[in-house]
Amino acid sequence: MAEKCFILDGWRVDVAASCITRGRETRRLEPKVMKTLTCLADNPGDVVTKDTFFETVWDRTFVTVAALTLWIFVIGVAFDVVGSNPSFFE
Repeated sequence: MAEKCFILDGWRVDVAASCITRGRETRRLEPKVMKTLTCLADNPGDVVTKDTFFETVWDRTFVTVAALTLWIFVIGVAFDVVGSNPSFFE
């Protein structure tokens, strides 16, 4: 999916540009945040394990679970769903 765009919750996700756009609003995402988002999008309806994230996003480098939690939180902030749409990540 690394070269594609897709729509998520009314936002256009441009993977190559590492940004999301809705209307005239564009938000840039850090590369690791975009990789985390695309890892989720590549596995619709599936539970994505920590190991899968660590292999695909961090390429088996050492990272803490707190870092993964932070990136998922940042995705929620970018899409304006923190606290308002708990099913967004389902």
